[in-house]
This record gives sequence, structure tokens and C-alpha cells, in this order.
Amino acid sequence: MNTTEKSLANKNNPWLAAFLLVGSLALLFWLDYSFLLPLKEVDANDVTFFWSGTRTVLLGGNPYDPTPGSLYHQIRVEAGGDPKFIDPFKSPVLLTLLFLPLAALPLSIAAALWTLITQVLLGMSVFWVIRGAGLTSLPGRVLAGIGMALLWRYTFLEMIVGNLSLLLLFAIVAAWYASLKHHPYLAGAAISLLLLKPQVTFLIVPLLLALPISGDKNDPANWKGRASLRRLIGFGLVSLFFMSYSFAVQPSWVGQMAGTLFGSNQSYFNNQDINNQLTSLRSVVAAFVPDSALVQPVAIVIAIPLWLGAGWLWWRFRNNLKAAPFLLATVTGLNILTSPYIRDYDSVVLLFGLLFCFFTLQRQEKNKLLRGKWSWLCWLLAFLPYPVHFLATATSYAFENLITLLYLLLVALTWRESAKTTITAAPLIASEESLTL
Repeated sequence: MNTTEKSLANKNNPWLAAFLLVGSLALLFWLDYSFLLPLKEVDANDVTFFWSGTRTVLLGGNPYDPTPGSLYHQIRVEAGGDPKFIDPFKSPVLLTLLFLPLAALPLSIAAALWTLITQVLLGMSVFWVIRGAGLTSLPGRVLAGIGMALLWRYTFLEMIVGNLSLLLLFAIVAAWYASLKHHPYLAGAAISLLLLKPQVTFLIVPLLLALPISGDKNDPANWKGRASLRRLIGFGLVSLFFMSYSFAVQPSWVGQMAGTLFGSNQSYFNNQDINNQLTSLRSVVAAFVPDSALVQPVAIVIAIPLWLGAGWLWWRFRNNLKAAPFLLATVTGLNILTSPYIRDYDSVVLLFGLLFCFFTLQRQEKNKLLRGKWSWLCWLLAFLPYPVHFLATATSYAFENLITLLYLLLVALTWRESAKTTITAAPLIASEESLTL
């Protein structure tokens, strides 16, 4: 074998690795374009709204104006929308900054590429959860994590719909893992991405900013220490850049977006059909309160004790290193449960807690026969959204909340099991060796 052949045969050859990576991504792109995207018409896909809104901004138009004759209306109709009913752009105008490269591409290509990007972000999230749980990223573990993520109904639904929830999951995991690696500025930057859907992250953002993680190796961890200050600075600087862009391209975007969400033509807070389709406490209230106008106020009243409970949990464990990932998993579940407006695919962010619990339970017992004795519960929970969704569609969407409640129960069980052992789950001041990629 000559030198070239030996080099190519070396499993660490960077050119071979790059070739395999590019080939795998190209194959995945083709599969998405040919088989996944046709499951939902592109003009009805959420990425169409993001693409149309961004393209409107690029051409100097107003994405919040869907009236006939407007630039946004014209672009949506050309994308396949019904000219008699064009739904307005409902996201913060900040989203158009992230979609600028995709808006320059044809819609079908942009949709497939966005799906591929979210799949890569999912893979990175799984990898970081494994490392953050204190395990090595063996191929079997990575495949198990990806398998569980794909089994989770909301992941597959998110890929079909093309929404932002996989990006939110990535931002949560990235912020947490960057903090573990003592990169608080990067963690703060990742947290700023959660501003894209504040209704899904309004509890998660402040918690991530105040996690009790040390700023430098061997520093004592404290929620109001240097790490929290640096995360806040990183978050503030990136958020300031995001807001500067938003007001530069659309000075009145806040009021216009609020009008599209809560105006008389978009009654998101007093529409019984929408109340019945949400996967939060609001759908439970809608099942018992006949007056649709009272559903949201009653749901908020019920949510207040849960929000206070989240605050109490944070205060109790504000400087507890071992509790931080479980606290984050719990607050993520409470955010989903109490959100004023949330769809089922947004539950994909629960994958952080589900995967962390799975890998934590896998490493609890030194005895191989007992290793992961509770981990089967994670697989069961990953499967349950399918039968529960069928039950919900046949009866009431309130049943969808069973998944979030069972998720919170799993987090509590894993938290308790972790506290019983001397092997701590995801130490937040970890050795450099255990966190090296």
C-alpha cells in the first residue's frame, strides 16, 4: 500500500471525514426534498411564512401587511397561497435576519435546506447533552439519543411543519453546554436566540441567565457570580444587535406584530377553535369553560402558582451545582405547560430534559446488570405522544398535557435517583478531560 492509500485508509484522515460528512448531508438533503417535504405542501409550511416575510423585507416591504396589493401579499400568492386569505407574518422581524440567506433561494430549495439545518442542530444538541451528562460520545450512545429524538412525535412533526422549535432546543442546549465549558459570553449569545419565540421560553431565558455555573475553571459557582454577569453581557450585546436590526428595517414592528396576533381579525386569545387545539393549560381550561373570552384569563390565573413555584425552585437550588440541569429541565416543562399560546410541535424543547434524564439514568449504576434500570421509562415516554395524540384528536386536546405532566414526573424521578448516588449528574464544574470534544 503506497503513502496515499495509507492516508486514505486512516480513519482519522480529515479529507475522508470531510467527504463522508458532505456526502451524508447531501443524501439527507435529497431525502428531505424528495420524501419529507412532500408530506406537507410547501405553501402551507411554516417556513413559507418565514421565507415570504424575509423576502418582503429584502425588497423593502412590510411583512406585517397582508392586504391585497401589498408586497407581502404578492409574494405569498406567488408562493402558492390563497389570494383570498393570506395570513400575516406573526414572528418578530428579527427572524428575517436569520433567514436572509435562505430568502435568496427558491422556496422549495430553501425549505429543504432549512429542514437540513434543523436536523444538524438536532444532532449537535444530542451530542452536547451526552457530553454534558458526563458520558463519552460513543457511536451507540449518539445513535440511541438520535433514535429517541426521532421517536419523539414532536420532532418529526416539527421537521414536517418547518417551525423554529428545533432551533430553540439547540439554543437551550448550546447555552447550557457553553456554560459547562466555561464560555459564558457564548452562552449569553445562544440565550438571545430564544427571543424568537418568547411564548415558549419566557421562563427558560431568566433561568439560563442565572444558572449557578462558575465563570472560570475552579471558581466557586454562584448564581450572581462572574459567570452570570458575563452571560448577561453576552445576552445583552447580541440582543441589542438584534433589536437594532429589527427597528432599522421595521421601526413599528412591535405594534404591527401585536396587531397581527391580537387584533380583531386574529383573535388568538378569544377563539374557541384555537383554544381547543393548544397543548398547554389553556386547552384544559377550554374543555371546562364554555365562554371562550374567559379561557385565557382563567388559564393565566391557574398558571400563576406554577410560575411562583418555578421561582421558588430556582431560589432553593440557586447555588446547587448538581441540581442545575434538573432545574432547567423542570422549568422547560413548566414553560410548555403554562404558555399562553403554544402548539404541539413546540414540545420538542422537552427533548433536553428527556435526553438528559435518559443518559443520567444510564450512568447511575456501576453494576452493568442494573445500569439504566429506569431508562425504559424514557423510551416509553418518547413513544406515548402518538397514542395520546390520537386520544386528544378524538376527544379533547387537553389530553396532550398528559405528556408534559409525565415528563415532569420523569425529571423528578431522575432527580431523586441522582441524589441517591455518589455519581453526580452533569457536574457543572467538570474536569477539562470530561468535557473535551
